[in-house]
Amino acid sequence: MELLVFVIIGFMKKIKVCLLGGSNSVIKDGLSLGLSRNDVEFNNYSLGASTSIQNLYEVVRNKEKISGSDLIVTESNVNDFHNYNIIETPIKIIEFGIEKLYAKLSSLNSNVVVLILPMLSGTFLKSEEIARLHRKYANLHNFKYLDLHSLIKKEHLDDFYDLKNLDHPLRSYMRWVADSILNNYRRMYFKPSKHQNQYVNDFTIIRDISTTKLKKNSVFSENVSLVNRVRTELKVPARSELVGLHAWNDNSSKILVESEGNRLIVSSNHENQFHEIHNSFVLGNNVFLSTPDVKDPVTQATIRNPSNTVHYESNFSFVSILVYERMNSKRKYLYPLRRMKYICYKNFFVDRIYNNNISFIAPSINRISEIIKEYNHRKLGR
Repeated sequence: MELLVFVIIGFMKKIKVCLLGGSNSVIKDGLSLGLSRNDVEFNNYSLGASTSIQNLYEVVRNKEKISGSDLIVTESNVNDFHNYNIIETPIKIIEFGIEKLYAKLSSLNSNVVVLILPMLSGTFLKSEEIARLHRKYANLHNFKYLDLHSLIKKEHLDDFYDLKNLDHPLRSYMRWVADSILNNYRRMYFKPSKHQNQYVNDFTIIRDISTTKLKKNSVFSENVSLVNRVRTELKVPARSELVGLHAWNDNSSKILVESEGNRLIVSSNHENQFHEIHNSFVLGNNVFLSTPDVKDPVTQATIRNPSNTVHYESNFSFVSILVYERMNSKRKYLYPLRRMKYICYKNFFVDRIYNNNISFIAPSINRISEIIKEYNHRKLGR
């Protein structure tokens, strides 16, 4: 009897859930609302229009908070897809972000569910290849994954997803998906990950600028530093590589990164956004930030400013940069062996979910589509 009471109390305890993703995860009445139940302690670290590298950036800068989560839900295939098609981010950079993100998540003391969202536009390329990469690395690290992209293709339900905004599935459906993940969470058996209990310090966040101001809205809050024509020096690990840059400007602007005679000019719009660096840019001992001349062309386009035709302001609101210390990385073991948080007693659970592909727990799109069709036929006569 005491054992049963102990197990029931364990079930009543709130589970800590962390969400990483793009705009599908930022939208207030979609996936994030579905994960914000009363029995959940929920934290959202999502940011729109950025690839898997942005999710990686959030894991690095919020490592202690995220590593204590019972469950991490992550999605980024839609933004990976758009960055490839709109600004031609190379597939090797897309895969680098996916590989490093999942390796980093694998090192944390948390369970992971990967969402692969639908991306069915025939006018763009590589949706299947990018979805395959996410499945590949999810399986490599024994993550659970829910593949809505393949479900819609399998059921031939492209019409159900034929919306004006192909980036975002129906919000009510995404809430339902979130609810299904939470309802099935304790049935899932999470296998040990490949890099469990190993944390590699190969990424570092740099924001070595003293003067900052707080910028916030109803969703985000960041300390930003104003960069102008006066060069500001940054201290970075020697021979590291610039991976991305986080900025939140008032208007479209550009930033100039200089190191050992090399120059990189990155554009940014007015949104809170993380910008990936597509080409190798190795940082030397001296790194300087400033704003370039307004006539200087952008050398790295971003998804919101894909061309040089935008009018740019003279100031740049900088948050931080992410660098990759591939030449200096040292392996450190930070976490103890993962303890089983929920113990399965005989006859207490009906069944357990052992396979990595958990797409079968998704609410049936086919049934929803049939209901909508019947409603339209009976109510609207079509």
